[in-house]
Amino acid sequence: MDLVKLFEQDYHRKPEALSRAPGRLEILGNHTDYNEGFVLSAATEQATYAALARRDGSLCTLRDTALENQTFTIDLNDLDHPVKGDWTNYIKGVLVELKRRGIAFGAFDLLLSSTVPLSAGMSSSAALETAFCYALKKLYGIELPKAEWARVGQSVENRYLGLKSGLLDQFSSIFGKKDSLILCDFRKVEVLDTVPLPAGYGFMVANTLVKHNLVESDYNR
Repeated sequence: MDLVKLFEQDYHRKPEALSRAPGRLEILGNHTDYNEGFVLSAATEQATYAALARRDGSLCTLRDTALENQTFTIDLNDLDHPVKGDWTNYIKGVLVELKRRGIAFGAFDLLLSSTVPLSAGMSSSAALETAFCYALKKLYGIELPKAEWARVGQSVENRYLGLKSGLLDQFSSIFGKKDSLILCDFRKVEVLDTVPLPAGYGFMVANTLVKHNLVESDYNR
């Protein structure tokens, strides 16, 4: 997949920033991230990709390769209220959280593409948030610590969407390393160790097609 070429086809110009954010696997420590515990996790080969370029005005154009021939628009002057069931809430939520931190940005054209399966327990939403965050980071030169970028994504879900969630998903996407696990301490909010997998070993993941929905989970009731 050539995201640059697809962006050019959609927007008739080259993107100014590209980013990639992986999904995650939770190996040990289920539900301990929001209880200040330890979690062993891994970033996945499957990832979300973002291509971004500046545009004039306050209207932003969003497209996703999975939603062919559909164009979505958001207005930078109308970000305060999420729309139920609208995936662009994750984009708007990131912008709201950056504004809350006093970070300036302008309008943009965005193209997304992802190989992270939706509602499969691999944190497709965190991958989307992180890919968009890092594209904005490159486009506007936004400097935040990695842990703070993770908090931006978490705040999208906690404050903007009203969902309960910890930092595991965003941490795994941001700090994960190829062929490695990461051990995180969520009391100190830091990565304690990166654990390389033995040569020749890996994780095989099967998509059961049973949908996982954080909104409807017991944790969010």
